[in-house]
Amino acid sequence: MTEKQAIRTALWTRRWSQQKLADKMGYKNQSGIGNILRENSSVRFETFLKLMEVMEFEITITNMHNPDEQYIIDGEEDIAPYDRD
Repeated sequence: MTEKQAIRTALWTRRWSQQKLADKMGYKNQSGIGNILRENSSVRFETFLKLMEVMEFEITITNMHNPDEQYIIDGEEDIAPYDRD
């Protein structure tokens, strides 16, 4: 799944219009969301994260060799295992 497919799927799941998402994001109109979803544009990770958070979805990274090892990307800094003494 691409990030744009994830955004579209989240919109569909929430039964939100692009206008509602634009309102929640603080955009002046729907065209901001339309521009993000255009095929020929890329989505900045920070924007993708914010869009998904506004729609109440989380982004999770899962270790493919150990599915029990997961990290939730929420934009907040946590103490990572490699930062601990």
